Amino acid sequence: MKNQYTFLWAILCSRCFSLRFSGPGFNRCRICCLTIFLLLIYNSLPAQNFSGLQNKQLSKIQQLNTYVGTAGLEGKIEKVVVTGDWENKAALQIFYTGYENAFIQLRVLEANKEELKEVNKLTFDLSETESPLQLELLLSESMPETARKESYFLEIKLSKTRSSFTGIFYFFEFNKEWKKYINPENMVVEVKPRPIGTAASLKEEEKVIIPPRVIYPAIMQQVTLQPNATQVNSGNSGNRSIRVTPPPSNSVNRSVRVAPPPSNSGNRRAATVTTRREVPTLDGTWINKDPNTRSITKVIISNQGRTIRVFGKCSPKDCDWGEKPVSVVVAGSKYRAVYDQGSATSNLNLTLAQNSLSIQNNRTYKDNRAPLNETHTFQKNASPVLVAMPIHQVRHTGFNLALDKKEIDKGAQGPSNMGISLWEELRADVDFSYPTEITNVQLNIFPDKNPASGVYYYVPAQYNLGWNEDNGFKFRMLYGTATGSEAGNVRMAATLSPDISSKEIEFIKELLVAYLSHDPSQKLQTLRLLPLEETPQISFPAALHSQYEIPADKVSVNITSSIQDPIDVSWVSNPLIKEQMQVALLENVGIQGIMTLNPQSEDIPNQLIPVNIKLGDPYTLGRFNLRPNDWRKEKWQNKTPYPLKLKRLHMLLIEKEGNRATPFIYSWDLDGTEVPPKASVQFDDDLVPQWLDKTDKAKRIWIEYAVVNCEDCNNGVIQSITGGTTGSDVKNITFENFDVLQKTGARFLQIQVRSLQGDPKGKKLVEFPALRIGEDQKGFTTGPLYVPQGQLADFEYLLTLIMPDGQAVRADRWMKSPDLELYLGDYVLEQVFDNLPGTITENDADPTDPDDQ
Repeated sequence: MKNQYTFLWAILCSRCFSLRFSGPGFNRCRICCLTIFLLLIYNSLPAQNFSGLQNKQLSKIQQLNTYVGTAGLEGKIEKVVVTGDWENKAALQIFYTGYENAFIQLRVLEANKEELKEVNKLTFDLSETESPLQLELLLSESMPETARKESYFLEIKLSKTRSSFTGIFYFFEFNKEWKKYINPENMVVEVKPRPIGTAASLKEEEKVIIPPRVIYPAIMQQVTLQPNATQVNSGNSGNRSIRVTPPPSNSVNRSVRVAPPPSNSGNRRAATVTTRREVPTLDGTWINKDPNTRSITKVIISNQGRTIRVFGKCSPKDCDWGEKPVSVVVAGSKYRAVYDQGSATSNLNLTLAQNSLSIQNNRTYKDNRAPLNETHTFQKNASPVLVAMPIHQVRHTGFNLALDKKEIDKGAQGPSNMGISLWEELRADVDFSYPTEITNVQLNIFPDKNPASGVYYYVPAQYNLGWNEDNGFKFRMLYGTATGSEAGNVRMAATLSPDISSKEIEFIKELLVAYLSHDPSQKLQTLRLLPLEETPQISFPAALHSQYEIPADKVSVNITSSIQDPIDVSWVSNPLIKEQMQVALLENVGIQGIMTLNPQSEDIPNQLIPVNIKLGDPYTLGRFNLRPNDWRKEKWQNKTPYPLKLKRLHMLLIEKEGNRATPFIYSWDLDGTEVPPKASVQFDDDLVPQWLDKTDKAKRIWIEYAVVNCEDCNNGVIQSITGGTTGSDVKNITFENFDVLQKTGARFLQIQVRSLQGDPKGKKLVEFPALRIGEDQKGFTTGPLYVPQGQLADFEYLLTLIMPDGQAVRADRWMKSPDLELYLGDYVLEQVFDNLPGTITENDADPTDPDDQ
């Protein structure tokens, strides 16, 4: 990776010197060079090495023996190694011999050898463990955010009892800086939008609108689906066949009006679908064309071709090689990835041509075996082939979108095939990939056959998996909820929505009015959904049936009374297939389908609307619209579970000149600023004139962003959407606090709970969010646990007392319990604390202090 950045830096710098030493081109190039230079430096540093101690052995500086009370203590501390060095914690390994029946205590000391009380003190019974002892030193949660401390020494004491003052003391150099993590909710990222194109000409003092250069955004072009090829079930209309025919060459980036087929063609009409120009792309799931291969069976490439995940032939299921970065050799065609697997290294050379991927695996071994060179060909699995879904699988309740009598009496005759495109008058300085970056409604609008009626018809742009900040993803994977012959399988359910609100309709009306202003004879009276003859049909891609082997009778679709309402989709699979689908959901491949609309018009072709189920995807998380004026004063918060990379700020305005109106978009660069989950953004709006917000021209302000790949975030999302477990009962844990706060004088009590039963599959140790208890005589609940039938609950909990002075007093041990109802009183405190705050034990008494006599 470092070599890659070095190469890019050299190329860019040579390019910079070919430019004039002034102007925006040179400045942008200079910034790119600086960025890659910093990345080069960053990539040369070890990860997770906050104080430079990672993987280092600490130097011993002293050993003391009190002699009194050390008889029988025989052993040796051989070395202490730092295995992890973070801002707020350190992981250590202590290698020792002997001391079989001793207690070991660790303290972190300051320069004056006084205890650094902000770091926890640890005690272990060596009779219950073995060398090397692995442990973590943690900074107190009670420290203020951004506070810093420094440690200089690590004290290790060996003693015969847990709380003895005497023993053998070892001192090691431990020069570490400690820093409290900033709570993401308190983190504020400053972002300065920088104008792109025409926006740079806007002045705060002049207040003059300057429309962008005349450019139509490079939106996915429209194509015509003519009779032939793939079958699509259309309900009562019989089976129709369609094939993709590209539009004329002179129609690039412009709307295509589709004329109906001749009446003798045997088909009532063709169908239209909006799609991208066919350009080979790395992203997707690639399957080895040889089903009997004993080598690589599948690769998943994601993150715009920057990440690869390889699966090799294994039994009973393929081995996951993990994720590695992809480096570009020749942009658009040749790539490279390296897997170091311990005993061997695989250098993968990838060649992309059309819709085929060739992977040459040059594998070298670290023993005496001869190197292996082999080449395999892969084909992309996520193809756009449509698979028909029998009509009996689609349930609907009172579905009726046909024109009613009142509308007909007012002159409505149904949609005309002479559709209009709202893109035709839109001006912008940047290209957009898809209309949903601007609106959730297709910008191809159908006028009524009777122009005097003033009726226009719209359809949703696409359906995406639902998500909101309060309830998260509207997707569930439930173990153990299937019954009968399906028992032991996983039921998966998703709610899909076009996300068309009343504000979205008003926004489209304003764009439509602007378009119609160029023809005084056209007036908008009503904007409504496209009338339909029959219930829409939903199909899923071939992958759902062929790759995942889910039979059609295991899939259920429920459509309510309007295509503007959410759709409920569910299916049943086995746990192995669930794991495969989970990878696709997280790797930006997802599960994709098509909704087919049969318009109430002989002239309008079938409308095909994409249906997508993805997790960490901008279309799922939605568009982040900003309120005029407010976005300058109020902080915008990332409420998603993923880090977001902010790309651009867009502002759509409509400028009126007499009776004519023109929509256009100003854009500002946000420099790809990364915003962690729960963090906020404060915009520095110096380069965005304030008067733009104060006019009635600004119709929409929004943020264009990308989702940053984050493994921990993915794990959290999967945990949140997964429930139940095969043959298990879902249980919660209740803690009843009797008088812990009164007895100890603590300000509040914190309880951490961890268990393998927190994972529905029982494989991963799950630690639940800590309970914070501030009152006695109260009950508090956490969980859930997935307890296998016939077994007891199995979990551990750890108590921490937070004292009025901010000191965090952790219990000396985790407490294991099978009881789902726990009562916290004297008995439990005595079990987990050797010395409660405010109490003195016999071993702690100082014989020279008269107060302890």
